[in-house]
Amino acid sequence: MEDRHITLIELTPGLFLSAVFDGHGGAKTAEFAANHTHQMIKESQFFEKSDYARACVEGFILSTGSI
Repeated sequence: MEDRHITLIELTPGLFLSAVFDGHGGAKTAEFAANHTHQMIKESQFFEKSDYARACVEGFILSTGSI
């Protein structure tokens, strides 16, 4: 399978991220997303404001735009 996943990456104390990245764009695309999305979430302007839901949305959008 070309899917990739991350399991329980701690973004901040007590806040964890788990995700599955669909491999329809190819294995390298899914691997890029698995390796970089969590960092893009943490770099979001919303993450600093503890608005984690919006930080996740922005992180996924930035990750998609970087592929």
